[in-house]
Amino acid sequence: MHPKAGTRSSTGSGTILTSLDIVDMINKERAALFANGQAKKYTELRHDHFMGKVVQTLGESQSPKFLGDYIDDRNRTQKCYVFPKREATLMAMSYSPAISAAVYDKMTALEEELACVWAAKVAISEAI
Repeated sequence: MHPKAGTRSSTGSGTILTSLDIVDMINKERAALFANGQAKKYTELRHDHFMGKVVQTLGESQSPKFLGDYIDDRNRTQKCYVFPKREATLMAMSYSPAISAAVYDKMTALEEELACVWAAKVAISEAI
């Protein structure tokens, strides 16, 4: 089980996407490009490869700020990154404009969904 996309970050400052979420989005985009004949081959991105690119993209001093853990399918604790919108978009930009747009749009949708949930909670608490 990994941190759920769209949940509040540990600081409570907004929505998140994990490195697992972003790898999944990249692989779906790659598969679609291959299926549509826009790519000659499909190469699945591995999470461990993405983890290495995080350090290259965000830097050795910044990347540890976003480290997190998840429990894999074999009940082992594994490392992942938990990104706010800015860093999720930066990581996506390092792959392609289409991935960048998809991550940005997903983060914006999660923010809007979270805002609706909070508005509903406020309305309920005021009604009580």
